[in-house]
Amino acid sequence: MSVNLKFWLVFLLSFLASAVLLGLERAVGINWDFHPDSVTYATTSETVYESIIENWIGLFNNGYYVMAYFLGESIVAITLMNMLVFALTNGFIYKLIREKSRYPVTGALMLLLLLNPYRVHLSTTLLKETLIIFLLILIVSSTNTARAIPIAGMFILRIASPLYLIVLMPRRFLFYGFLGVSLLTAFYWDAALGRILDFNDQEMRLRDFDTIPTFQEYGFLGAISRGIVWSLLAVSGLFALVSPAPAYVPLAMGSLLTLIFLKKATGSFKIPLQLLVVTSLFGIMVTGFTAYIRYIYPLLIAWPLIALMKND
Repeated sequence: MSVNLKFWLVFLLSFLASAVLLGLERAVGINWDFHPDSVTYATTSETVYESIIENWIGLFNNGYYVMAYFLGESIVAITLMNMLVFALTNGFIYKLIREKSRYPVTGALMLLLLLNPYRVHLSTTLLKETLIIFLLILIVSSTNTARAIPIAGMFILRIASPLYLIVLMPRRFLFYGFLGVSLLTAFYWDAALGRILDFNDQEMRLRDFDTIPTFQEYGFLGAISRGIVWSLLAVSGLFALVSPAPAYVPLAMGSLLTLIFLKKATGSFKIPLQLLVVTSLFGIMVTGFTAYIRYIYPLLIAWPLIALMKND
């Protein structure tokens, strides 16, 4: 069977998996409004769209509201769009692994990535992460000249998303980037410190089951500590032991399945420094772990694919 034909088979099976989970979630009482942001997209998109018409700068970081507006703020339409995008993303992941992986990957092993539990769940929601993951996979699988459109799309959906591109940076360039940022920070220390403290003062812990330490009481050092510790917890899945809650189980399973996939496919658990750097940066900016894990989840999906292709 050709790669293109299997692409559509993966698409179909992925859509069915999303539909089955959607039915199961509704049956046990997990409704469309489980995530507060879903309610926001379904009820305020028209207002945000009208403000963007008056000032187009507002499009950046708010592009998903525009999509929700053109879909009539319809719960069914937005959810269906995410289910289709999820299925299409899996098709591209399958094709990417088959055509560009430096390692042999069996179909059974590939299921560890394609059916990542939390990503399947995201496909049944109104959240924008499914679309951001799709754009990041397009960037990973494209040549440099073809990346401009999905990069612009990610920037419109989430203004901090250019940070994701750090995972594509050759490791040897990290030193120069670190040196440049350090020099800028030294020249504008007061502004940089003030911005970090502003991030640290935010209250983003919105779920009762979220008991992951935020270290906010320690100010600047707490923000740095949060970035480092949360990065390691997220990549390893150990956050489910720190904050044992049923809602964290599928998230932790995703991290664990990724590690198993890498070990089986590449023979190594090696975690790239690029991934730790960017996930640490998001940890400094975000003070609620449930929000943090959603922000970095596109990276956790793209990371193993990059590992299959990179030579360093």
